[in-house]
Amino acid sequence: MQIQVANWGQNAGNTPQGLGEAMQAQFLGDFAETGILSLVARERGVPVGMLMHRTRSTAGVAEARQLAMYLMHVVLQRRMAEVGAFFGRDRTTVSHACRVIEDRREDPVFEAEVARLEAAIGEIVGCLPTWLRGTGGQHAA
Repeated sequence: MQIQVANWGQNAGNTPQGLGEAMQAQFLGDFAETGILSLVARERGVPVGMLMHRTRSTAGVAEARQLAMYLMHVVLQRRMAEVGAFFGRDRTTVSHACRVIEDRREDPVFEAEVARLEAAIGEIVGCLPTWLRGTGGQHAA
């Protein structure tokens, strides 16, 4: 009995990086986004599922969600529409979240928290291949 293995190289011309790398980029992009969710949830003491919940929830959950949206947009360089789609919300909701977080950064304690989270995420993103950084897990076709 012979096992057939997928030949990812046969479709390598479909994207600039090849099909295998495109799939890897999508996985790593998803990994980075869920990593931010986990990091913010842990930092704020909020269940990850509540960050994705369709309702506004409590003020604490809403603030944590806004922080996660902000970090995805700023650190991962995702477009607001992409972040909104990830959370099941409109890009204008992400825009509002980013404005709220930017305004709150004037508070030194909050600024320190955000800077620490940005640094942690930046270290992880810095370990990614250069072709994947800042792509949002998306490749041009």
